Amino acid sequence: MHLSTVLVAAVACVSTVNAHVALWDKGMFGLNYPYQADDPQNQNYNNNEPVIPLKQADGRTTAQWFGHGLLGYPPKSGDFMNLPSGGTYNGEVSCNRAQTALGSPYDSTPKYQYACRPDGGQYSGVGALHVMNTYNGTVDNKWFGGSALAIAYTSDVSSLQPNDMTVISVNQNSVWEREISYEIPAGLPPCPSGGCLCSWNWIHQGGHGEGYPYEIYNVVYRCQVTGSTNSANKVQKGAVPNKCDGNPSGCVKGPKVPMYLWQADGNNLPNLDTPPNYRDNWGFADGAQNDIFTPAATPAGSSAPAATATALPSGWSSVGCMTDDVNLRALPGSSYSDPANNTIQTCVASCAKQGYNFAGVEYGQECWCSNTATLNTAPATDCNMVCPGDIWSDCGASGRINVYKSAQAPTTGEPTFLPDSDVPAGWSSLGCIVDDQSNRALNDGSTSSDTNTVEECIATCGSRGLPYAGVEYGKECWCGSTARLVSAASGCDKPCQGDPAHICGGSDRLNVYFNQALNTTSTSTSASSRSVSASATSAVSSSEVPITSISIAPSSSNSLSSSIASSATSSVVSVLATSVSPSSSVSPSSSASPSSSVSSSSSASSSSPSSSVVSSSGSQSSTSSSVSSSTSSSTIPSSSSSSSSAKATLSALSSAAASSSASSSIAKSSTASSSSTSMSSAKPSTTSSTTSTVTSTSTSAAPAATTSLPAGWVSRGCYVDSSSSRILVSSIFENKADMTYAQCIATCTKKGFSIAGVEYGTQCFCASSLTNPVPAVASTCDRPCAGDKSTMCGGYNRISILQNTAVKRRSWGNKGRPHSEMIKRRQEVEQ
Repeated sequence: MHLSTVLVAAVACVSTVNAHVALWDKGMFGLNYPYQADDPQNQNYNNNEPVIPLKQADGRTTAQWFGHGLLGYPPKSGDFMNLPSGGTYNGEVSCNRAQTALGSPYDSTPKYQYACRPDGGQYSGVGALHVMNTYNGTVDNKWFGGSALAIAYTSDVSSLQPNDMTVISVNQNSVWEREISYEIPAGLPPCPSGGCLCSWNWIHQGGHGEGYPYEIYNVVYRCQVTGSTNSANKVQKGAVPNKCDGNPSGCVKGPKVPMYLWQADGNNLPNLDTPPNYRDNWGFADGAQNDIFTPAATPAGSSAPAATATALPSGWSSVGCMTDDVNLRALPGSSYSDPANNTIQTCVASCAKQGYNFAGVEYGQECWCSNTATLNTAPATDCNMVCPGDIWSDCGASGRINVYKSAQAPTTGEPTFLPDSDVPAGWSSLGCIVDDQSNRALNDGSTSSDTNTVEECIATCGSRGLPYAGVEYGKECWCGSTARLVSAASGCDKPCQGDPAHICGGSDRLNVYFNQALNTTSTSTSASSRSVSASATSAVSSSEVPITSISIAPSSSNSLSSSIASSATSSVVSVLATSVSPSSSVSPSSSASPSSSVSSSSSASSSSPSSSVVSSSGSQSSTSSSVSSSTSSSTIPSSSSSSSSAKATLSALSSAAASSSASSSIAKSSTASSSSTSMSSAKPSTTSSTTSTVTSTSTSAAPAATTSLPAGWVSRGCYVDSSSSRILVSSIFENKADMTYAQCIATCTKKGFSIAGVEYGTQCFCASSLTNPVPAVASTCDRPCAGDKSTMCGGYNRISILQNTAVKRRSWGNKGRPHSEMIKRRQEVEQ
């Protein structure tokens, strides 16, 4: 090729490559591409082949991308890149060979300050566009990804592998200007007789109009170490770097290899959406890398290491990739988001510390904890989002969660009620019972234990001679000589702390067990027993004693009769009506919604109970049933002349209350007084002629009172919420073990928001408007606030909304906004 042709070509090509650069040196492979460097007839002074980026979409093989695929074009014999040990290497980065000292010797045009020649446009003279601030002509230092020099102590290019290179120097403020320098570590050993092999590595940070998130640059050189070398030292094989933003102690220490990714093979990093860089947040100091003589803890192999879970707490293991649904969470416990540093290990450790038995990572940045799990397997390849704090591991994906479990976790994910066959001899289950902190169901003492189980609690109460034992909230054990039993259709869902495979009550829910033989307060059946039917008359005594005997006559038509024997004083107490189907067992998972109540008045003659409707399946309809009677407190009859358990007793009474008779009464002794006893206490009231009503607790809580809200704040009710479509869209989120309305409102007020939302008992969200609001039934906001059990802080996928009416409302929803757009907005906020 004639010289004139070369120079014309140089002028024509310069403006087309001013966003791409390479480090030019006479020791470069491909310096004279497409000709060999020793070709005396052809010199390509306009060469720009080494600056063409390795775009992530290209997916090249190692032979195509390593050394830019130019290892078949070695430098001229005897030409080396010279690296002065303990000194500084000075070179040139440019878009084209013609713009460097290696350009045409006949071109006397002054070289430019910047890496690339000005293009003559409005940004003439700014240099490489990769570090510009969106083409506005200014430099933005955040786009300086840094570049690195690496070395391999071999001259055999045919056997050279990408991970054979060890980074020896970094210039963090590149690329920008044409002239560049790299500090070389002191004490480098000399190269073998044929020289060493070096590489220049740069990954641009994207976002500048190239059409790709980022591009990779990799050029190889023959090099020599000059100056004061030290043969006693050895440059060690490097380890793969890791991202360690804000956590210097977590950075990979010692020698490191250059970073390769997004190619068909030969990568040592997974494909990342955010480009890695040669700066401190990836463990690279600016200047000479003086830690290269210390062996790496885990030298890089020929391929990327597989994700492992070796750092999990003892006893924890992987369950696999599972589907997750905002309407049916795989792990419906607590959660947090860590966009910068989330890892499997930190998530599992956090869940384990809080006493959970399941942990899961989702959408890269989310960590979920729970004691129960809905395990629906998804293909392992679906969980493909990289953990931001551990690029070697995957942290689920959108709608996909990597789940881990402790050794105590239920095998199926869901704890079950202790089977009747496993209940200690003599004891039987009374099912799931409502508990009230101001009026306990069992009131003879309690314990709390991290090893709590049903069996342990029964043993504790039995050793005290108490016939009732109840487990609550996983770790609590309650005992009672009497019981206030109001059955609950749901809420018993907390695994036992010492036996996560089985349930130990829940929040304000007890699993109660009863032992007939220990009911020492009962008396024997006598001739004065009166037959009780669904239409019997009820009367009470003024003192509290247990009902002594209930006998249930079997009948194919489900008509149940009971007889109650009076004590020596003929005193009798009424039985709280429970929403139990007319079967001999209580089903904690029943779909019934109990709403029955018992009303106690001072006059037996005024009793006029309404009957509830019981379907053929035994589920109670919405019609409420009440039994009005002059009655004693919360004592529940348990003793029976037959082998029937108290569980059957509850069922019989519920069935009787639901019968077609217009009234239900219990015969009283002729000596019974007409004074009543308050039902809110286990101790008989001394107040006479009073009226007391006890209503069974609904399975869904009513909206919390707002009387304690700060001035101007009001409750707006219960709304649907989910992690994929938040009703309160902002970056404000708190999850506190002592959450209250006041705490959440204070947080939102401090951040300038006029709307606060409390969810799942512990979570707080803030915003100034509601996004796509969907009102929910008030009773579904049923989670007591963790720091104030008297109020309800939302529920599962339910949020209690509070608003400052003193602030003008910007918008009460965005009903016209597409759902997909809202999800996109949330993702943008989180990222």
